[in-house]
Amino acid sequence: NNTARYVGSAIGVTVVAVVAVPAGDHAAAALVTGWNTAALLTAAISLVGAAVVAMSRTRR
Repeated sequence: NNTARYVGSAIGVTVVAVVAVPAGDHAAAALVTGWNTAALLTAAISLVGAAVVAMSRTRR
């Protein structure tokens, strides 16, 4: 279970980094820029998800 989670996470961030690279630019610097964009984007999505979960919890 943990292995699948780690592998899925690594693949997901890598795919987002590759998609974030500017079209037609295959330089290493572009991939680093894409990686930075991917890291920020996935962090933002995680924070939004955490906020949704925190707000949707029912109070007892």
